[in-house]
Amino acid sequence: MADKFWASVSSRSAWLCGAVFLFCVLLIWPTVESGINDDWSLARTAEFFAHTGRIAYNGWEAPMLLWQTVTSGLLMRIFGFSYLVVRLNTAVHGLVAVVLLQRCCVRSGLSEKLATFVTLVFALCPVFLGCAVMGMTDVVGLLALITCYYGCLRAVQASTDRASALWLCFAVVSDLVLSTTRQLDFIGVVVLVPCTLYILRRKRSLVLFGAGLLVLSAIFIALVLHWFNRQPYIPSQSILPEHFSRQMLPRAFFVVAYAILDSGILIFPACLLLLPAWKKVNARTLTYVAGIFLLFTIAHLIYYRNPEHEVRLLAPFFLITFYDQAVENTFNSMILPPKGTPPVGLSLGAKILLTSLSLVAATSFLSAWFLRKELPPHEESVRLTWKRLLILTVPLLVSLLLLLLPRGVQMIPPDRYLLSFFPFALILLARYRSRRFGQGIPRLAVAALAAMALYSVATIHDLFAVFRANLTVIQELEASGVPRENIDGGWEYNYETQVLHFGHTEAAGITRPGNVVFYPDTSVEQGPCGAYHPLETPVVHAQYAISWPDTPCPPVNAFAPVAYHTWLPPFRRELHVIEAQPNQWIPAKPRHGGNYVPRH
Repeated sequence: MADKFWASVSSRSAWLCGAVFLFCVLLIWPTVESGINDDWSLARTAEFFAHTGRIAYNGWEAPMLLWQTVTSGLLMRIFGFSYLVVRLNTAVHGLVAVVLLQRCCVRSGLSEKLATFVTLVFALCPVFLGCAVMGMTDVVGLLALITCYYGCLRAVQASTDRASALWLCFAVVSDLVLSTTRQLDFIGVVVLVPCTLYILRRKRSLVLFGAGLLVLSAIFIALVLHWFNRQPYIPSQSILPEHFSRQMLPRAFFVVAYAILDSGILIFPACLLLLPAWKKVNARTLTYVAGIFLLFTIAHLIYYRNPEHEVRLLAPFFLITFYDQAVENTFNSMILPPKGTPPVGLSLGAKILLTSLSLVAATSFLSAWFLRKELPPHEESVRLTWKRLLILTVPLLVSLLLLLLPRGVQMIPPDRYLLSFFPFALILLARYRSRRFGQGIPRLAVAALAAMALYSVATIHDLFAVFRANLTVIQELEASGVPRENIDGGWEYNYETQVLHFGHTEAAGITRPGNVVFYPDTSVEQGPCGAYHPLETPVVHAQYAISWPDTPCPPVNAFAPVAYHTWLPPFRRELHVIEAQPNQWIPAKPRHGGNYVPRH
């Protein structure tokens, strides 16, 4: 009877997290029939599948998109084409990820209360919550890793070999199926399953069975990737950079360092779980922590002495969630369609506040680490030992970090690239807290979680508000007789216009029929009033564009400003119609092999 009661309590805790997540989705109200970030590409791919039953790429998305395209396409057959269908499909995957993460936390040795807190820290993080209300592949890919992780936990804790084998099958199949959305998440099978087999290495029959699953998985992955690489109109991308230089090593170091510092802001409530370590801090620990920060600052100033590099000693370092132009820039500085200067910027005080949060989080972690030998572990009655948890989780975190580095040395990676890293890092952080300080939750951490939830909901709501206003302006232009191809509605809108006319973009580096890669012989210097990405969208001949009031572009007085309301100040804002002006075209350097290069 008692077991049934606690089982029902456990399930209620997980679904409580899911209910809070869904409530936040409703508050955001993610309704606008236009693309946001990359989901325009997925929506049009799913629409083609709904009509034809075939997968056809359009020259934008590098992920495979298979699972997400099929599920969204099947829903479109029932409800018709709609961005809301695509986004709700992603939100459902996010709901399952939240529920399963709570169970993973419990099975990793956390109490129900602490597991619920950690899950809500992740679920209400602006990066996850924002991606979950868009048609982004990141959420489905994360679900692939969480289901695989959950299956591996259950396999390790199963009481019989047969149960362990079934849970291994669940882990492998779920990861393989869901990872056909984003192929990098095959790392779940590649890393987690071997780690699980190592933990179960004394059960030889189970190890042999697991090895067979890995062989079958390798065959499946090879076949799927072979099929994908033969498809036309997919970006030709490599995990590793084409050329290596000495500057890449220090850049990789700072990418990791900045990712850690900025992550401390995103999961700040969880970092406050380590606050008890501050009571134990001694002079030696403070010296170590201060020395690390001093060395990092000196290295930062030396590396960024080049005038071409932007020196940032205040947060956000490369965190796009708190982009320092506008609160609507929740995910990427490219994401906003309007031109001109946004109405809100991060003040010096806001930057100091974010920097303080980052430093408090980093100091809490470093203090807890340096004091680990002086803090005796609390007695724990858990089904998974700390050592086994490390064996299962650390290789995955290291692998995810290694996958981030090549992108980090080539570009500033969006913070959503860290999304897969957060839940497993949170599990380790919370388990470390429970081992050293018990499973209590500081009140300050709860208050910080509430503040983060309010900010997340408000900023993502405002993001959709500006896109709804942008779409209203576009509809007014179209109602006056302006063709779609004469409107610069933002880069997402322009790309979608190109795809609606020709079925694919003209982006450099995409694979064309015949397995060749196209590179244009010109480049563009985009002006403040020029159309976004004209090379990739030649069908767009913009005469009108959309802007905030503060812009150097000439206004079109025939169209009245469109006002929209936000939850973060200033609460009333406007978008204006302006005259689009041509960009400057520049001849590109000739490429060896010409414009069409065979794909290797």
